[in-house]
Amino acid sequence: MFEFEELEAALPHQAVVVIGAGSKEVNGLYVDTGVQAHGAPIFRHMEHSATLLAREPAGNRIGWLIGVNRCPYYGIRTDDSRCPAKGWRPFKGEGPAPRVEGRADIAEASICLVQACCDEADALSDQGRFRVAAEVLGRALTVPVLQATRAADIHGRRAKAFRQLAESKKKVRQEGEDDRDVDEDPLHGLAAEWAVEEVAF
Repeated sequence: MFEFEELEAALPHQAVVVIGAGSKEVNGLYVDTGVQAHGAPIFRHMEHSATLLAREPAGNRIGWLIGVNRCPYYGIRTDDSRCPAKGWRPFKGEGPAPRVEGRADIAEASICLVQACCDEADALSDQGRFRVAAEVLGRALTVPVLQATRAADIHGRRAKAFRQLAESKKKVRQEGEDDRDVDEDPLHGLAAEWAVEEVAF
């Protein structure tokens, strides 16, 4: 009997997630265009139509490329007709090179991308970069096939990031002041205002 991972690995990729690239514009969800080149599907970025992931010849060898407007950003030389996860290197794109995760359907790819965004946001929050963390979580909310419970969790995480940002600004302000009544600080409640402003109804 097949294990689930073995079965999934045997299925053709319908979507690919690109994460961790130094050139942020290539990160995201790519879907199968229904067109093949060199024995493999061509994948198109869901937000940036000029960004493709495809199998391409390189001299007398073949490999996979992620390109923007026909400019090769990242690539890997391999005879594998399935897009590999690791071993990519930068060409015109900024380092680091991305990790590439192929999935059998868009729903699974969406889950993978959302988790990567949440992990990135957690790391940014640990570094005190709360606004950037909130921006990353905002991108997670645009991922297709996002379950309502997961969307609610991400909204909660964004509100927390905005609250942490407001508290960090308030702390900086308090350290520069003497004995003022900090309860009257206008930054109180700012986190909620930012979160509400950015929720799309």
